[in-house]
Amino acid sequence: MSRLEALKVPCPPLRPQSPSDARVFAAVERWARVVHRRMFHWLADNEALEGVEGRAQSPILPLCLNDKYTWRKLFDRDPRFVALSDKLATKAWIEAEGFDIDNPRTLWAGRRAKDIPRDLLSRPGHLKANNASGRNIALGPDAPPPDEILAKARGFLKKGYGRGAGQWGYYKVPRRIFIEEDLSFCGPALDIKCYVYGGKVLWLAVLGPAPDAERAGDVYTMGPNGPELTKRQFKPQYPLLGYPLPSVTGRALTLAAEIGGRFDHMRVDFLTDGENLWMGELTVYPRAGIQLGFGTDPAHPAALAWDLRQSWFMQTPQRGWREAYRRALGRSLDAATSAAEAHG
Repeated sequence: MSRLEALKVPCPPLRPQSPSDARVFAAVERWARVVHRRMFHWLADNEALEGVEGRAQSPILPLCLNDKYTWRKLFDRDPRFVALSDKLATKAWIEAEGFDIDNPRTLWAGRRAKDIPRDLLSRPGHLKANNASGRNIALGPDAPPPDEILAKARGFLKKGYGRGAGQWGYYKVPRRIFIEEDLSFCGPALDIKCYVYGGKVLWLAVLGPAPDAERAGDVYTMGPNGPELTKRQFKPQYPLLGYPLPSVTGRALTLAAEIGGRFDHMRVDFLTDGENLWMGELTVYPRAGIQLGFGTDPAHPAALAWDLRQSWFMQTPQRGWREAYRRALGRSLDAATSAAEAHG
């Protein structure tokens, strides 16, 4: 049993606090399932892959992680989410906010593939799309031919991202491509992904290269003396990494808590060669907003740690029915918190 599993506590249900609140929730539920039915189908299809059957939870009164991610997509229009879904704008945000961390250098950025300097295609680096996940090409001597690279780059610019899963933060990101410096000159680059809830890192993953797989990864939970290794795989197709924690992990955790503390929940990513640390990305919708394994468990510590009352939506007066819903949800969240504290 992992430390996170051992920390499970009873989770009071999230219930309407009055008949009028119940009517508000019912109306919002109907609206969501009609207007955003595509998103609900996406959620059901992805949960079916892990054998979830018959759960009765709802993003309108969200308890588990998957419903909270869906709630974020439906309601939490934090203006920062658009910038933080843009890889280039995220770099500017990190610099503007004065966080003590370097970004990997951007060697070129533009809106047309034909404007890419040809000499950069043969040098080590990474060609990326700023508005999507997983759209990148490793450059250098082993890269595809220039014409093939340019064709893929044009494809990056033609495609939007996130519609099927309802990741609205990506919708308005101006499409650009850019070339980022290659950090492998310092050694094999590792990813450190920190899951932050209200300024507290609850768990993290360290990912690195694998000889017979796309990537390998180790998952850690935060114990009283620091990160504790678990046997959980980051993704089913990723074998365990088996590397010692990088020496910069402590600094990464401190920075992740500082950066992630600006939000109710954020995944804060870093890159490291084991000794140096660079900023990676801020991820608003990890895995498009679904957590395999424990995403439907309302008693999981990660679900309990995510307090929606700290979100932009709950902190900001809304208009029309959204304000009625915001107030009703606030009453239900307050009541559930009081019940949990009384139990504890």
